[in-house]
Amino acid sequence: MWATPFSLASQLLAMLAPEDFPSYGLRHRLRVWLYRRRRMRSLRRRKIDYARFQGARPTIHRALAAVLVLGSSFACLAIVSVILTLRASGSLEHSRSTLDQARAELAEGSFAQAASTFEEARAEFDAARDTMHHPFVSIAASIPLIGRTPDAIRDAAEAGLLVTAAGEGLSSAVGRLRGGLEALSLSGERIPVRALEGLHPAVLDALSKVEDAERLADTVATTFVPSAIADAGDQLRSALHRSVAALTSADAILRALPEFAGMERPHRYFLVPQDPAELRGTGGSFSYWAILKIERGRISLQPFHYIDELPGIDRPVWPSKGLEAAYGSVNAAGDWDFANAPADGPTAAGFISHLWEQTGNKPIDGVIMIDAHALGSLLEATGPVRVGGLPFALTSDNVVSFVTNGAYLLPGGGHVRRGYVGLAGLRIFQSFLAEAKGYAAIRSLVDATAGGHILLNATDPALQTDFQIAEVTGAIAPASGDDVFAFTINNLADNRVDFYVSRTINYDVTLLPDGQGRATASVTFENDSPLDPATKGLESLLLPHAGPADLDPGEAFEQATINCGRRCRLTGSTVDGDDVSMTAHVVRGLQTVTGTLRTPPQGSSTLTIDFDLGNVWHGDGAQGTYALSIPTQSVIVPTVGTVTIHAPSGMTIAAASTGMLTSGSTATWRGSMSDVLALRVRFQRSTLGRIWWGLKSLL
Repeated sequence: MWATPFSLASQLLAMLAPEDFPSYGLRHRLRVWLYRRRRMRSLRRRKIDYARFQGARPTIHRALAAVLVLGSSFACLAIVSVILTLRASGSLEHSRSTLDQARAELAEGSFAQAASTFEEARAEFDAARDTMHHPFVSIAASIPLIGRTPDAIRDAAEAGLLVTAAGEGLSSAVGRLRGGLEALSLSGERIPVRALEGLHPAVLDALSKVEDAERLADTVATTFVPSAIADAGDQLRSALHRSVAALTSADAILRALPEFAGMERPHRYFLVPQDPAELRGTGGSFSYWAILKIERGRISLQPFHYIDELPGIDRPVWPSKGLEAAYGSVNAAGDWDFANAPADGPTAAGFISHLWEQTGNKPIDGVIMIDAHALGSLLEATGPVRVGGLPFALTSDNVVSFVTNGAYLLPGGGHVRRGYVGLAGLRIFQSFLAEAKGYAAIRSLVDATAGGHILLNATDPALQTDFQIAEVTGAIAPASGDDVFAFTINNLADNRVDFYVSRTINYDVTLLPDGQGRATASVTFENDSPLDPATKGLESLLLPHAGPADLDPGEAFEQATINCGRRCRLTGSTVDGDDVSMTAHVVRGLQTVTGTLRTPPQGSSTLTIDFDLGNVWHGDGAQGTYALSIPTQSVIVPTVGTVTIHAPSGMTIAAASTGMLTSGSTATWRGSMSDVLALRVRFQRSTLGRIWWGLKSLL
């Protein structure tokens, strides 16, 4: 092996300076020289400049010092920003609760107090916004991710200021009415058209502000911000969504008011009470009808007549093949007894208008359907009402029971008993027109209409459009992108057994990847009608006059109808565990599934239906939202139920509508389904999951 120069030098060193040599100076100097030569050679191989190597240590010291200075400055900035952000969050939370109080006062008619509370909320929102404009917070807001929290608080405060401005404007507008709230009274049986029109500019202005606030609230971050901020943003969006809906409805009503109230020409409406003791799709069977006339705001009600006095049509012209397939079995387009079999209010009103045209009577401008619960709302405004021949007054507590059951058990012939129902409705309506005052009168009508107990439909397309925007037609028309589940019953036995029947609905939705979903609906009926009716009058109410020959008195024989989203498909159906056949049709763009079932007196039955929902939620693999609307049929015994929504696999519920309980990937609602139920959930993956999904999408 060849010897290297360094090994030769080492051998020379050993010879010149052996270990036993007394002086090591020469050997030491030679070793130092060899070490330096090796080090320089190594540094050259690594392409490292020797001078830079010599000065590296001072540079590192300076860098560390700079990092420490910057870190200290950033820490101070962060501490001050956090303190200011917490202060702003406190102001925001207090202002939100104050705003809720102001809205409640506005809803109760305490307009002067509401104006003062709105002003207090505005001051709190101002404080939160001003704090977020502090220089330290502005610097922190410019830092990626960290700045999302101050931005969210700032946007929420700006949205809150818009809402308070809208509330102050509405409160002030009502305060400026000549005569105050009394200006809204139906005095002299006249609709206060001019006074209500005077509120329209304030409603439009409020709607514009709240819509701006809703758009601003949509920018409030839901990810990479503290959970409290994300929750506040979800609550804000939910509240603003409801406010926009309410103001949009008010705007449409005020826009339609002059035409509806006959300010240019008299308008005639077919007024028909619905009896939920014998259920139909929109609420209940028809026994009476009357013509309601409105001329320049003045209301007059002509006498009631029996519905069976009107002729039907044996071979009607159907608006569509889908409607004929769904409701041809009960001849809804030609028989007054089932004209309101469709759960959709405009469809039922179309059947009624068509039937009325065949009578040859004077044309009508629309149809008003009103049920027994609406009479209770009117009595809230008037107080008890006396009806001649009755030993007691009708109140909001007893009127539903009386007109749906008690009146038919009074002494006398059948026409006498039926006459009390029509007389009670007429007397209550007249009392309301003559005696209901101020905000209580308006509120009772709003409550009855919002609860689906008064349905308004017009024959004029422009007026009907306004009614549909106002959501007073009873239409099953979910918002674009929303899912829907509507369950209704039509009594096929021609008895009044639905006074005793209660039902429980359990609706379970599982959301799947890629926007898909599936659902199971379980509806349990409990029939509490007596096995042995105590009187002949009660027996006559429970005796079936149609349906299978083996029906017992008090037995329920019903057609169940389910309306679901445009893309849903029936995959299975059972009654008490046994397979049952149901038919599917498309009605007004929605899937409509129908079938029949029986429930014996003092017995129960359970209908279970499985669906593929199709595409029902919006989002991506990281997060998404699902909205569900459940219109509920007006019944005597309130429907109770449970709605359970399961997020897609790998996601958890991040936010849900008020009243829903969340646990991991599940959100649950329980309660009485007396009004239209609107539920919304937002779900997402974990923080790391969302980051990973974002990286995958980017790649």
